[in-house]
Amino acid sequence: QARASLAELALAQADPGKAARWLDDDPASHEGSPQARAALVTAQGRLAALRGDVESAQNAYSTALALRQDAGLPDWARMSALDIAELSARRGEHAQAEQTTRQLRRDMLEANDARLLLLAVLAHQGETAPAQGLLDALETELATHPDAMLSLRLDLLRAVLREGHRTELASQVAASARAIGYELLALRADLIAGGQAGQRGKAALDRQGIRTEG
Repeated sequence: QARASLAELALAQADPGKAARWLDDDPASHEGSPQARAALVTAQGRLAALRGDVESAQNAYSTALALRQDAGLPDWARMSALDIAELSARRGEHAQAEQTTRQLRRDMLEANDARLLLLAVLAHQGETAPAQGLLDALETELATHPDAMLSLRLDLLRAVLREGHRTELASQVAASARAIGYELLALRADLIAGGQAGQRGKAALDRQGIRTEG
C-alpha cells in the first residue's frame, strides 16, 4: 500500500509522471490484502482520470469497489462508489452524481468527501442556496476538527460560489496550497482565479498532461 500512498502524494503535487513510476505494473501489484490491492488500483484510476482517460479510471474504480465489497469492507467500498460518482460528475452526469452522493452521505459515518462532492455538484448546477448551506455546515465542523486539505478545498468551493470575490479568494487558495505542497489544488485554484494566473495554471497542467477538468 506504500506505493499507492506515494503515487497519491505525487498526484497531489501535480506530478503524474512520478505517480506513474510508482504505479508501474509488476507482480507485487497483484499480491497483498484486498485493501492494499484496491488502494493501488484506485491510485491508478486517479492517474487515468487526471489524464482524461475516463474509461480506464472507471474500470479501475469498479475493480477497487469489487475488491472491497468481496472483502467485506463496506466503508471502503463506499469510498470507491464515491470515486465513481465523481467520474459521473466529470462526464456531466450531475443528476446521477447527486443522487449517488446523497445516498453515500447518508450511509457514510465520515462523509466529508461525499459532502464536498455534493457541494461541487450543487455549485455547478447553480443551486447556490443549498450549496452555501452545506458549505456553512462543513465550515462549522471544520472549526472543531481542523483539516488543512479539507479547509483549502472548502475555500476553493467558496471562491466558486462567490463570483464577485472569486479571483481574490481563489488566488489565496492557490498561495496557501502551494505553500504546503498541494500543487495540483493550487493549479486548479489558478484556473478559477483566471487572468494571467489561469493561463499559467493551464500551461502547467498541459505540460504535465493533466486534463483541465480532471
